Amino acid sequence: MCFGRSLERDELDDLNARPVIPRNSMASTAPPPYQQQQYVPTQSHAPPPPDHEGARHADSTVYHDWTSIPDTSLLPPPPALRNVTSPTSNAEVSEADRALEFCDSNPLWQPRQLSAEELQSIRRDDITLSRPAEYFGELRRLAAGIWKARTQESSQDSCLLSILPLYSSLNDSPLRTGMRKTIYFELRILSLGRGRGAAQSSLAIGFCAQPQPTWRLPGWERGSLGIHGDDGRRYVNDSFGGKDFTHPFEVGDVLGVGMTFSLTDANDSIPRPQTGGINAEVFLTRNGKKEGEWDIHEELDAELDKSIEGLDGVYDLYAAIGTYGGVEFEAYFKSKDWLWVGK
Repeated sequence: MCFGRSLERDELDDLNARPVIPRNSMASTAPPPYQQQQYVPTQSHAPPPPDHEGARHADSTVYHDWTSIPDTSLLPPPPALRNVTSPTSNAEVSEADRALEFCDSNPLWQPRQLSAEELQSIRRDDITLSRPAEYFGELRRLAAGIWKARTQESSQDSCLLSILPLYSSLNDSPLRTGMRKTIYFELRILSLGRGRGAAQSSLAIGFCAQPQPTWRLPGWERGSLGIHGDDGRRYVNDSFGGKDFTHPFEVGDVLGVGMTFSLTDANDSIPRPQTGGINAEVFLTRNGKKEGEWDIHEELDAELDKSIEGLDGVYDLYAAIGTYGGVEFEAYFKSKDWLWVGK
């Protein structure tokens, strides 16, 4: 690459008009050539004797104290890398823009005081799912806390939400009770990609604060998290490509998602970001066994990761099930129906 500029035509003419001075016609002004003289040191300026002791030390092996190396096992893990797009399916940009406008116009609900009847329903795991306008298909209550859903083949993104929160901040926060609180539910996948193939369908499972744009899958907007079955990635307020987490969901799988809230340990030696006094851990189970987990307050990328507001135990949290394309599943909110027995 050339960083100068080319000469213009006029400049070339001026340059050609300048007289050329012959090199041998100029008087020499250079200094006479330097003639080196031999330097003989005097006795008072003799060079020092060779340092044989230093040479002997240079040849010896230098010992490094390995115990001085810091123990990095005590440091928190590095942040998981976020992907720009999903390798399977990606929503339309216009839908994402519409969801952003919705979230900007509808701030998260503050925790609400539940009635005695509502609290009793939650304690009995008698959870009801709401049917959003974007959902096309069947949604039936089989029994208390058990639901069956079957979507149409041409269904676009939609999100089923529980009517009552599984986590009530005013009743379940460890800051109020001093105890841990775990929320959890499971899905049994009966079919995927009916009519269009598995690549044209998806199930997502997670939690969210309200309100949410129900034409979006859980985890794409603020105050929501989700694990998506088409790519196996986890999403937390992430409308891009999520973070690698597990392998895709399959027909016959029983997937469970849970969150555990607990008091922050004041004696924890690992540096942690501001948690508000509450730790929150998200975990996934598959066929009754825990498959993965992460800390909602994990080390975040300051430039790429967005806020976890709404998911840190301060707001009420609702069950969220995302659907796309032709899928069929059953949802279980009663602990007696779960494969996972870790609660």
